Amino acid sequence: MFYFDTKTQGPTILCLHGMYGRAETWADFIENYGKQYRIIAPDQRGHGLSSKPISKYTVEEMAEDIIELLDFLNIDSVILVGHSMGGGVAGYLSAVYPKYVTALAILDKSASGPDKQNTMPLDQISAGDPLTKDWPLPFSSLSEAMNFIQQSANSNLEYQY
Repeated sequence: MFYFDTKTQGPTILCLHGMYGRAETWADFIENYGKQYRIIAPDQRGHGLSSKPISKYTVEEMAEDIIELLDFLNIDSVILVGHSMGGGVAGYLSAVYPKYVTALAILDKSASGPDKQNTMPLDQISAGDPLTKDWPLPFSSLSEAMNFIQQSANSNLEYQY
C-alpha cells in the first residue's frame, strides 16, 4: 500500500479518499495541517500506486487494509477522516475497530449502503477498471497520458480533475 506520511510529531490524522481519488486528494489538507499533525494519506486498494487485487473492494476489505497499515506503522489511534467511499470505510472501521479511532469526520457520504451486496464469485470479477478499460495503457510518458486524457475529457474541469 502506498501512502503519504508527514511523520510530524503530534496527533495523527488518517485521510481516506473517495472512489476516484488517491492519496494526493489530500495535498492541500496536508499543506495546511501537516506541520501540527502527523497526516497519513494512503492510496486505498485499487487506487493510485497501491496494489489492485481482484476482490470485491468492500468497505470491510478496505478497512482491514487500513488496520494492517496502522499496525505496520505502530499507530494505536487516529483522527479518521473519510471522503465519499473513504467515508464508508471510515465509518465501518470506527464501528468495528473503535480502539483505533479517537475522532471521526465523514464527508460526502450517506448512511445507506448499497441496495444489494455483490454476490459474484471472485473468479468472475474482471481485473480491468471499467473507466480505463479502453485506454491505451501503459502510457509511455506523463505527457502522453495528459494528452490522451485531455482529448477524452468532456470538459476542462473533467480534465483538471
